[in-house]
Amino acid sequence: DVLQFWRFLPDVIARKGETGRIVLESHADLIPLVEGTEGIDQIIERFSAPPAFDYHIPLLSVPRAVGLRDMAALPAQTPYLTLPPGPEFEIPEIADDKLNVGFIFGGNPKFSSDRERSTDLASWAPVLNVPGVRFFCLQKGDRESDVAAAPPHVIRLNERISTFRDTALAMNKLDLVISTCTSTAHLAG
Repeated sequence: DVLQFWRFLPDVIARKGETGRIVLESHADLIPLVEGTEGIDQIIERFSAPPAFDYHIPLLSVPRAVGLRDMAALPAQTPYLTLPPGPEFEIPEIADDKLNVGFIFGGNPKFSSDRERSTDLASWAPVLNVPGVRFFCLQKGDRESDVAAAPPHVIRLNERISTFRDTALAMNKLDLVISTCTSTAHLAG
């Protein structure tokens, strides 16, 4: 949700005034991706004790708080997430003569409705052999061990990715990303 609702933070930043401070609470693994964002004064890890504050608003309530009432008024700036400076993520296997497709086949298996949205790697077998396409696995987390069963021609970027920032950099170099995981779908957006 942090990634999906990040697009509304410029509206909050614009309203903070000269003396206001914005403290953003975020999942720990997203902090390297969003740190250094101009206008955000401090980022704290989810569920940690916040500093003293005058107002609190859940990120998912920001659209209403800033007056969004019409879907046509959604912030349309893309990309709406600027990556912090740091090392580049190299992918020497990118092929100019092929469609370079990243994929994530499963979300968090601990999510209560995961069986309704995740797939297993075996269900991708027919797709992974489409001519003219080079596939790059971006799968991380509990299902990452399943990638060992992928065909040898699948590029295992998951082995090189350490952070969400790495994932974002990799996605920027691919032609298409297919994901069953909402966090990476929002990141790709």
